Amino acid sequence: MKKVLWILIGMMVTGEALASVIASGDNCGPTCHWELDDKGHITISGAGSTYGYPNALALPWTDYRHQITSVEVQNGITSVGQDSFQGLKNVKEVYLAPSVTSINNSAFRGTGITSIIIPPQVNNLGAGAWSVSWAQSSFSEVFCSSTQITSGLCTSEKFGGAELGKYENTDDGKLMVYNPDGSIKGIYIDYATFSQHGNVVDSYTKKDEEGNPLMVYDGYGQIKKAYVYNPDGSVATYDKNGKLISLTGKKILTVDEATSLVSGKNTFSIKYR
Repeated sequence: MKKVLWILIGMMVTGEALASVIASGDNCGPTCHWELDDKGHITISGAGSTYGYPNALALPWTDYRHQITSVEVQNGITSVGQDSFQGLKNVKEVYLAPSVTSINNSAFRGTGITSIIIPPQVNNLGAGAWSVSWAQSSFSEVFCSSTQITSGLCTSEKFGGAELGKYENTDDGKLMVYNPDGSIKGIYIDYATFSQHGNVVDSYTKKDEEGNPLMVYDGYGQIKKAYVYNPDGSVATYDKNGKLISLTGKKILTVDEATSLVSGKNTFSIKYR
C-alpha cells in the first residue's frame, strides 16, 4: 500500500503521468515491432528492415494516423521502408537511431516535420523521402554528416531548399555540430546524444597536432579559455574576455588585449605591439 501511495504522490508532484501503450503489433517488418502510446509517440524496434507499403492506407498504424505526433526508430533497425510514415501530417518530431542506413522512397512524405538529423551511416535517401508537400511546411533545421554533404547525398534541394547544418567527429571522439552559417551549434558526446537533443558537454579543449591545448570551449562553442604559445617559449593563458590569467615559461611578449572575441564565430586573436 505504501508503494502505491508513493507512486501517486510522485505523479502529483511532477504533474506528468507515464505514457500508456494504446496499440502495437509485429507486422511492420520480419523482425520488427511497433508501439503507439497515448501521447502520440510511435516506436519502431527490433532488427533489420521495416516493410514498404503501396500507400498510407496500407500502414499497420493507419487507424491512428491522426494521433501520431512523433516517431522513434530505435537502434537495430537498419532501413525505413517505402511510405512508412507517408501522410502522417501531425508528426513533428523524428528520432532515427545510428543503426539506420537507408531511408526509402516517400518514407516521410507529407508529414509535418521541420527538423531532422540524418544518421551518420545513412547511404541511401530515397526519392521524395522528405518531399515538402500537403500540410508540411519547409524544413527549418537539417543536419547531415560532413561526408553526406560532400558526397552529395544530402543536398538543400532534397529538404525543400533548407540550408544544411553539418556535424563531424572531433579527434577525440566528440561530435561537433555546426549551424548552416558555420558557427558551432553544440558539442556533444556522440550522435545519439545530439539526435535526442541531449545536453552538450561541459567543456571541450581544442588541441594542436602535438596535443597542446589551444582553446577551451563551452558546450555551445563559446570560448572559455585560450592559450598563446609565444616565440620565446612562454605560454600565456587568457580568459574569455582576453584577460591574462596565467603565464608559464619565459617572460611574455608585450601584447594588447584580445582584439576579437566574436560570439558565434569562435575566434580569438592576439595583436602584438
